[in-house]
Amino acid sequence: MVTTIRGQSGRAQIRLTSNYGRQANSIRPHFLSAYDHARLRNDALVSDGLPKEYTDEDLNHWKNGTDPYGHPDVDWWDVLMRKSTTQTKNNLSITGGSDKMKYFISVGHLFQNGILKDFREPGSSVNPNYYLKRYNYRSNLDFQVTPTLDLGLDVSGYFGEENEPNTRGRANRNRIWFELYDYKALRPWHTPSTTRTAPSAPLPRRW
Repeated sequence: MVTTIRGQSGRAQIRLTSNYGRQANSIRPHFLSAYDHARLRNDALVSDGLPKEYTDEDLNHWKNGTDPYGHPDVDWWDVLMRKSTTQTKNNLSITGGSDKMKYFISVGHLFQNGILKDFREPGSSVNPNYYLKRYNYRSNLDFQVTPTLDLGLDVSGYFGEENEPNTRGRANRNRIWFELYDYKALRPWHTPSTTRTAPSAPLPRRW
């Protein structure tokens, strides 16, 4: 059974708790290399009676790594994702009172940072990463009005802000995860300087 913390008679007691943690993806996907990607693409086209998209020279460059600038092999998960990110949670509470009035008051703050790497421009204060900020509060007051009448006043709530990066030129937000798994959007031979997938303007949502 879950019970709400109530105030206790006595001197005011202040309690501060602070937690720090790290978050990481439970599954790390491994995508095909540029060579295997292009080879399978050619095989699929040939099976449909269509001409190959990539030449044997292209395949040799990707297989042997002889042209890293003209034929790069990019692991987009490593480019875009951090190995882990932070989470902090803090809570401050005050409790106390007398026989006639008891109180319990608390405020809390939760911050979860995003798993994307920091792509913000130098000097910019705009955070293009995912993040969650949440603030919560609670006030429980108990009054003994008469020997046979007790009154209680409980107030609680929370508000926060979520941030989601947008993909430049895309109408739908939160497209980064879709494009990461879409071989047509993020092919392994696309370089970070030429792709349009880097997160741009954030879309904060407050509640």
